[in-house]
Amino acid sequence: MAKESSQTKDCAAAELLFERSALPTLVPPEWRESTCQDIATTIRWGFADLLRLDGSEPASNRRALARGSGLEIADAAVEVVRTAERRLRASR
Repeated sequence: MAKESSQTKDCAAAELLFERSALPTLVPPEWRESTCQDIATTIRWGFADLLRLDGSEPASNRRALARGSGLEIADAAVEVVRTAERRLRASR
């Protein structure tokens, strides 16, 4: 992830979550890209909220807000994966 540009980190994280889940065995190959994009979109939207941190707050507050937001973003992305897994297992 450190080698990824800021524009591709969301897609790289989405790919990683996809690969480390049950999705590779559940998602038809033609759905892989759109499934990864769904995960990446959730990550991107979460980070968009962090852009509102304007530097007017103390650095410790910004770090705490960013840390909390990061955990929320991770939880939301994992939930997208788990929801897709449940939906795909139910359709079998």
